[in-house]
Amino acid sequence: MITNEREYEITREEAERFAVALEQADRTNPNRDPDMQALLKAALTSQLADLRSELADYEQRRAGAEPPLAEQSAQAPPPLHTARRRAQRRAR
Repeated sequence: MITNEREYEITREEAERFAVALEQADRTNPNRDPDMQALLKAALTSQLADLRSELADYEQRRAGAEPPLAEQSAQAPPPLHTARRRAQRRAR
């Protein structure tokens, strides 16, 4: 989650790099195994989508469309690994 303008700029730059890498994926190594090529493109596409989603979320918060981060974190559910740990403790 992006929490400030510095992180926003870094994430935006990384998203641009991933977009360029995705565009150039077919040209970088034409002898690459087709299955590996498909995996590489899928990974780049997935990571680019995640970065763009984080950028959009921050832009919404910055525009005031969502509550400030401090208010939001108080309402957010615990991370999945915390919930999983609690469930494992209850199961014992």
